[in-house]
Amino acid sequence: MNDDLKVRASHLKYLRYLIGAIWFCLAFSALEMSSLSITNRQGHATRTVRNSDKPLRGERQVVLQKDLEIKSPIQDYKRRGYIGGLAFDAQNRIFLLDTDNGIVRVHDSKGMFLKTISVQKNLNGGISDLLTLKVDDAGKIFILGAKRMYVFDAKWNLNREIALSDFVYDFVLTPSSDWIVQLKTKERRKEIALLDKEGKKKKTISSIPTNKLVYVADLQGNTHVFNGQEHEFRQDCFFASRGEGEVVIGHSSEYKLTILDSAGNEVLIFSKEERSQTISSKEKGEIIRQLEDSFAMKGVRFSRDKLVAVFDFPDHKPFYQILLADEANSRVYAGKLIEGRKWAVDVFNKDGVYIYKLTLDFLPILKIAKDRLYSLARGDPSTVVTYRLNLD
Repeated sequence: MNDDLKVRASHLKYLRYLIGAIWFCLAFSALEMSSLSITNRQGHATRTVRNSDKPLRGERQVVLQKDLEIKSPIQDYKRRGYIGGLAFDAQNRIFLLDTDNGIVRVHDSKGMFLKTISVQKNLNGGISDLLTLKVDDAGKIFILGAKRMYVFDAKWNLNREIALSDFVYDFVLTPSSDWIVQLKTKERRKEIALLDKEGKKKKTISSIPTNKLVYVADLQGNTHVFNGQEHEFRQDCFFASRGEGEVVIGHSSEYKLTILDSAGNEVLIFSKEERSQTISSKEKGEIIRQLEDSFAMKGVRFSRDKLVAVFDFPDHKPFYQILLADEANSRVYAGKLIEGRKWAVDVFNKDGVYIYKLTLDFLPILKIAKDRLYSLARGDPSTVVTYRLNLD
């Protein structure tokens, strides 16, 4: 009997140890899971997703087929202009900003031309700085100039002009009428910032110094200004609208992307495991040779040593060279050039999970919306061509 009690006591003791071990593991797991969510200064939780280099749904070779052509109504080829921006309104009409002619072309969802809005007339000239446009839910059009925002009412009449203190590259409208913008300051810093509806800065979200300009004398003694990072391997900031006032931002020196809400708070950070690739001496030499050839055509020659000193090559190639987002489903597309001048594109879902790796013959860079790619036609920047991207 005593032996039975001893065995039972031993079993109970073992059971207590087992329960304790299970409790510890659960507590440790909870602790690990809690470390995936941090709280920033504004009190908003930031989720973190770390992806391996293997996409959840695999790799795909995608052959893009033309779906739709949106052509200019201008018959004279030389006057057709260049499309610098594309936006949609609540009725799915397509708004194309012709930066050469200072007009906005309005087309229906099938590409049929509807109307021209004369930006040049409304702005009293001075159209050379037009960059891109957005349309809000009320039908108002926001047209961005380098240091000015032009706002048109729902009847497409100029309502107001807003002066901007910095050079703004791109912007996103938020539900609160603020703007999240990408800009360059007078101190030559690139920033992501939140501006109010008057164009005044409410806060700086991120900031990095830009490259310096370099002055180089040619063999004839004339001085030229160089931007030593203007090459395909430069590291840069990227910025894209994800819909509902959200923005995805990143810097191509690391594979980490951040989603900001409409107030500029971090709500999601997602990354992908990928080895960095060095820039070979051959690749650097080819970039320098192309620059030499372009100047030689103008009769200008440099000492090769001076050109080599000008270029500021980073430690490794960028992890991506373009960043796009689909406002309809919040997917994020990060792409880079690979061998054969094709594009490798990583696709992340709305939760930051790496789902597809695509290989494309070319990458349309104008816009992605509702799984449709919008690109300028080759050889005709006044025509927008659309392609279907069926992934699911």
